[in-house]
Amino acid sequence: MLGVRVDGWLVGLIIVVLLQLAQAPYTKVEESFNMQAAHDLQFLRSDLSHYDHASFPGVVPRTFAGAGVLAVLASPFAYCFGGPKSIPAGQLATRAALGLLTCWSLAMLRDSLARRTSHLAGVLFMALCASQFHLTYYASRTLPNIFAQVLCCAAWSFWIEQRRPRSVIVLLTVATAIFRCDMLPLLGMVGLHLLFSRSIGLFAAVKTGLLTVAVALLITVPIDSLLWGRLLWPELDVFRFNVIGNRSHEWGVSPWHWYWTSALPRSLLAALPLWLVCPAVEPRMWGPAALAAAFVSSYSFLPHKEVRFLFPVLPLCTACAAASLARLYTWSRMQATGRALWHLAALPAAFLTLAAVALMTRSSHHNYPGAAALAQTSHMAGVGKQSIHVEPYPAMSGITRFQARSLGLHLDKTEGLSLESLQHFDVVISGERLLPGFDKVHETCAFKKLKRHSGSKLGVAVCLQPHVFVHRRSASLEI
Repeated sequence: MLGVRVDGWLVGLIIVVLLQLAQAPYTKVEESFNMQAAHDLQFLRSDLSHYDHASFPGVVPRTFAGAGVLAVLASPFAYCFGGPKSIPAGQLATRAALGLLTCWSLAMLRDSLARRTSHLAGVLFMALCASQFHLTYYASRTLPNIFAQVLCCAAWSFWIEQRRPRSVIVLLTVATAIFRCDMLPLLGMVGLHLLFSRSIGLFAAVKTGLLTVAVALLITVPIDSLLWGRLLWPELDVFRFNVIGNRSHEWGVSPWHWYWTSALPRSLLAALPLWLVCPAVEPRMWGPAALAAAFVSSYSFLPHKEVRFLFPVLPLCTACAAASLARLYTWSRMQATGRALWHLAALPAAFLTLAAVALMTRSSHHNYPGAAALAQTSHMAGVGKQSIHVEPYPAMSGITRFQARSLGLHLDKTEGLSLESLQHFDVVISGERLLPGFDKVHETCAFKKLKRHSGSKLGVAVCLQPHVFVHRRSASLEI
């Protein structure tokens, strides 16, 4: 399949990714631009004035390049196959296309890891990937970080084998110039490694980088300037906002150690300690292990932190963990004591990993109350002919144009309406429990927290709380 080895492990990973897609088919605000853009490119095409970003541009502009690729890949399936009415086929096909691209890039990295270290390491890499919640859950989510991760995995597949240095530079440069400008430090670190390891000369590296930037600009600038209606390089605007303007802290601040003490333990689970010991256990992978650690450490100095910022290096961390695990397994087979210690450590680790994934999967299912509320609204009598207003919080928690089109509903998402203006709508989907002049007809719960519960099989229960409410205008106020 496009240069990768197709086997049961790859098929298994694809199945896990698609199962995560099926159990949480909706998207949140961070993913909304690319999802809405994919819808508009598929259905509105040249009608640019009615594109979603024309009304809701977001804080910074994003490129249409990734959404365009997904729209091309998903369109045939969206038109040919139907799906559950409340979960539109177009949205499922768009996300599935990205999920398959992610699995393909991971398979590229797997094959290179197997050639660099051992076949067992490649097998364990796929097993670790399939057992990580964040990697499989986000694999199909239309974040710019995931588009960048796909390109990074392809780059890592060449880099760990110390071959095709120009391809490494091209892939990382495209990811930086088009999708995530904050990958610039990562590009710099890899570039320095290639130079000091004499994999490529300075002139060839600079030439390759500049030519790639030029080609990337020829892709992103014309497309995005046309669709945004002004001369635009999206990632330059993002760079100005986050770096020059230093405004990323407006979205929250975390302590310097947050990546190491919170994000990485949740993302890598059992793979975390295996990655950290990799330089000592499997010296052939010390470079990738050190690079990932350096990247995480450099990002720890930034005040605003999110797990998704680490996505480009999480597969690399997992590859290092798999190499360590393969070497430890080989050592354990050499003596009886080693085999006993292996089983003593492996069984509890596997159980704890599966338990953590089960809890996070169940919690994630309840993170899209807006979309769930709209699905419930579609079952109300006569709602198809009524006017529906969606307030900002529900709109940002799962509702997309794909879903509204599938349900045959026209939604108004005008922000900042007064209570008097709301009276002109038949149905209002809101984050407020009470709305004067309306009767609450439905409420949708969302994840609140995990708490200890003796009656649960895992000893922990998922607590839910009403977050989104569907209101219908009171009969006494009909106008």
